[in-house]
Amino acid sequence: MVPLTLFQFLKSIPGIEWLKQQLIQLKLYEARLGELEGAVDVLKKELESVINRVNEEENRYGKVRTAKVKAWIEGVDVIISEYNEFNEDKCLDELAVLNFFTTGYLPKPGIRYCRSRRAYNIITKVNVKQNTAKFDKYAEWSGPPSKAAFLLTDSYEYFPSRDEIVIKLKAALGNPNVKMIGLHGLKGVGKSTMVKEVAKEVEANQNFVMTMANLEGNPGIRQIQGEIAGWLGITLVEESDSARAAQLEDHLKKKNTLVILDHLCAKLDFKLLGIPSLND
Repeated sequence: MVPLTLFQFLKSIPGIEWLKQQLIQLKLYEARLGELEGAVDVLKKELESVINRVNEEENRYGKVRTAKVKAWIEGVDVIISEYNEFNEDKCLDELAVLNFFTTGYLPKPGIRYCRSRRAYNIITKVNVKQNTAKFDKYAEWSGPPSKAAFLLTDSYEYFPSRDEIVIKLKAALGNPNVKMIGLHGLKGVGKSTMVKEVAKEVEANQNFVMTMANLEGNPGIRQIQGEIAGWLGITLVEESDSARAAQLEDHLKKKNTLVILDHLCAKLDFKLLGIPSLND
């Protein structure tokens, strides 16, 4: 088969259709800009709605946004950044727009064509995101890490000062009159590792039911309650913080429970959290 020359291709029916599509890119530049702006505005409102829904789930219920929602939000952020970059290039826009009576010159066909195609491509991406903005669930309780993973301390090093602290912690746990134990020190000295060593023995001897919460990053009350409940295998169904605290407190009173609060660096209202008071 003899290959067609460019001129022969443009005279053919497929060539004519292709040429029409390219000329449309030149003709519709201003209309594309308006369509793009409107589509992005709608997408931004949809993004705000999704983020508000996710924040409510995370802050009120201590849940974590689903991977699907997280990927959607990140994808929208990329598209909006691409739009902002496109929209802020005023120099190329002035060369592409048809505004002869103001600028005194005709648009540059090559620049006009490229920007029209780029606007069309962004609109396509925006439409895809808008069509996938509905989710079965926005956030979920991810569940606590496994106890085996939490208690794994391959890097634990034995030396006298640390061993002495671990012995004291174990002795305090065995004292029925001790209701609260605090371990403090500089960051990075191994406090969490020592607590894990003690927790291993608690888990092995089954003296206590163990639960924990990681307070690094200053999480909200509901998130801490959810993490403690997750380790215990219970679901907090109440709406208010105080009702959730009462449900959690009732459960903690049923058995000897070791509650580990890791990275505690500020005052915490145990009553509001649902941890029984020292007198209970």
